[in-house]
Amino acid sequence: MIKLTNESQISVGITIFLPSGGASLWGNGLNQNIFFLALLLTSSPRVRNVFLINGGDGEKFDDPLVESLGYQYYRFETVKEDIDVLIEMGAQISPQMADYVRSRGGVCIAYRVGNDYVYEIEKTLAGKNGPVFNGACFDEVWTLDAFFRTNHSYYETQFRCPVRAVTHIWSPMFLTADVDAKNALALPRYRAHTNNGRRFAVFEPNLSVVKNCYIPILAAEVAFRQRPDLISHVHVLNTEHLKNHPTFEYFNFNLDIFKAKRLSFEGRFVLSDFLRRYADAVISHNWENSQNYLYYEVAYLGFPLIHNSEICRELGYYYPDFDARQAALKMIDAALSHHVIADEYTANGRKWLWNLDPKNATLRDKYVDMICRLLYSKNFAC
Repeated sequence: MIKLTNESQISVGITIFLPSGGASLWGNGLNQNIFFLALLLTSSPRVRNVFLINGGDGEKFDDPLVESLGYQYYRFETVKEDIDVLIEMGAQISPQMADYVRSRGGVCIAYRVGNDYVYEIEKTLAGKNGPVFNGACFDEVWTLDAFFRTNHSYYETQFRCPVRAVTHIWSPMFLTADVDAKNALALPRYRAHTNNGRRFAVFEPNLSVVKNCYIPILAAEVAFRQRPDLISHVHVLNTEHLKNHPTFEYFNFNLDIFKAKRLSFEGRFVLSDFLRRYADAVISHNWENSQNYLYYEVAYLGFPLIHNSEICRELGYYYPDFDARQAALKMIDAALSHHVIADEYTANGRKWLWNLDPKNATLRDKYVDMICRLLYSKNFAC
């Protein structure tokens, strides 16, 4: 049994999935989430150990940026006696793992960083598999502020335990290190162009309704109709699988910006490299997915970010909801005046982003307080 006092340090396990083919930091935000949480907890004097519990069939991350952090990967069986808190993130916790941790007086937390409610519905309607629930017993579910409204009842009912909204964690460390690793000259920086028109990019992954390119394309069309001189080009990335789809083709064929050949559909690119070479600003849209690393990276680099995230409205150029007309006005505003405020814009964005940084002691203590409260309360859910 775990024996705790008010002076005890705790040991935390966080699940990660390492496939045999190698994992990536950039495929989605989940792996970055895992390492940011690990770094945050490791920095706390109240945390003794942070174990990354591998649920995949690979053995390492195979990425020099990650390996430089010095974390090792463990199987649950090898460290189960040392775990006080087990956090499910990258790999599912089995019912047996959860029962073992909780039988010793420990606690299990499901930390959900996506809009599972929407994803499960989409998978079901598309005839795809992807179970979120396997019967493991948790003491609490954590979800980001962005997902609390749509997922609270979904998690509370299915997991049969309390649900808590938590602060997103982010650092520019991987963004800046990736540029260094590629031997690039420097991070991309907004340039005050004197030529006519700005180049906009849309980075939505287009894999779900929560992050897709439709509103950004409509906004670009409205902006182009009003000020074609300001819209040099709009690159819509991650659309290789869509550009020949009949419905998507008909959607675009009627647009003036498409007829003028200033709208193009591209594959997948690394954000920092694309901004350095091809874009001056980013136009984005989300539907119940208002916290993602795209916003943070673009704002940190100082590029105009036109977006509809209520939570992040202090970053970039905010427009409400699904309002393509307001988004277009923000595009025009950024094209006309961003060069005047670029330095202040970048400084203010980085100041706001510090609230999310794993090095921020206030944020660190907030997370550790949540864990300790749950661990010491012994308020088990099942």
